[in-house]
Amino acid sequence: MQKMQITNPSKNPVTLFLVLFLCIGFSFTHIAQTHIQADIIMKEISKGNRVDYENLTIRGNLDFTLITNKSRGGSYGVRDGVVREYIGKVTAPVTFTNCTFLGEVITKTESRVPGVRKENFTWFEAPVTFAGCTFQERVEFLNMRIGDQLEITNSIFEDDIRFDKVHFDTAPVFAGNKLDGSFRNKRTNWIAEAGSLMEEEAQPENAVYLKLKNPSFQKIRIRFGNNTWTLSPLGTSGLNTVAGEEIYLVENGKKSKLLLKVSKDMDGETIDVAKLKA
Repeated sequence: MQKMQITNPSKNPVTLFLVLFLCIGFSFTHIAQTHIQADIIMKEISKGNRVDYENLTIRGNLDFTLITNKSRGGSYGVRDGVVREYIGKVTAPVTFTNCTFLGEVITKTESRVPGVRKENFTWFEAPVTFAGCTFQERVEFLNMRIGDQLEITNSIFEDDIRFDKVHFDTAPVFAGNKLDGSFRNKRTNWIAEAGSLMEEEAQPENAVYLKLKNPSFQKIRIRFGNNTWTLSPLGTSGLNTVAGEEIYLVENGKKSKLLLKVSKDMDGETIDVAKLKA
């Protein structure tokens, strides 16, 4: 009877290579299952896909302004050129459970080229949840509208968390968190201590909202009340005003022509200011 010979892998180079290859492959698989790049997550959010991550370490900044499908916001003139606003929207639920964020959470960015400042904002139109997460860097929710539930619970913030110029449609859930950095809640309609939203002031009966459009290639300066605005070329600006407001053309620093007197039936209209100026 022939005996089966057992080969010592340490003495067989081919066997040793296969063992090492399998070990390394298992190691890479293990890493892939526990770490993910933030930009991969943002690609899924950009597609409008629901995302749900658990027990992962997220590398890089979770920058919501990288949402590729953006809507045009307003545009307006400033001293050194024009500002153009773009809004990226989260349209499907986003959930992180027991995840560690190595980078920042970002909801507003801006970039500049000569004469143009591009501002990128984020709106949450679907639930966004962080449960039992750790944030090693700053977390900021800035200049945004949160139209659905934002829930942040039992999480650790090793750096600052900041809410500024945020409008909530629903009171956020913010409970059981450990704050090693500072917590700031400014210019929002959320009363953090009470966990509720402020009562919104009723709009006056004669309130009117207009869009002032400048389709020309030249700046147009206007004045209403004590305000002077510069309407940028090819831009549109929103104006909250009241019936009876008079809007004037400004030339050489002075009112030169009455462009229009606001009436209630103008509410929601887009006004071509260049045509009125002609």
